[in-house]
Amino acid sequence: MEDINNVGMSPFPTPKKEEKAVLNFYEALREVVADPKKKMSRVDWQDMNSYGFLKGEILNIRTEKNGQFGDHQWLLQKADIEADDWILFE
Repeated sequence: MEDINNVGMSPFPTPKKEEKAVLNFYEALREVVADPKKKMSRVDWQDMNSYGFLKGEILNIRTEKNGQFGDHQWLLQKADIEADDWILFE
């Protein structure tokens, strides 16, 4: 049997990047309501630090401004509701 260190491979497997399903707003929201540990974000935002989540029964959004993170009640915009590039993560 060949020594793994002699073939230039790491002894630890490299995890595959998790593929994320792209959803419309209502599908993503339904998933967040069903499992409040989930967060929703848009591909268009290009920022996994900005995301929507449930806090109690209120939909909130976490955003970053000038290096400071803040959670706010989410006032939805039509463009976000009509978007079909929503992803989920925990």
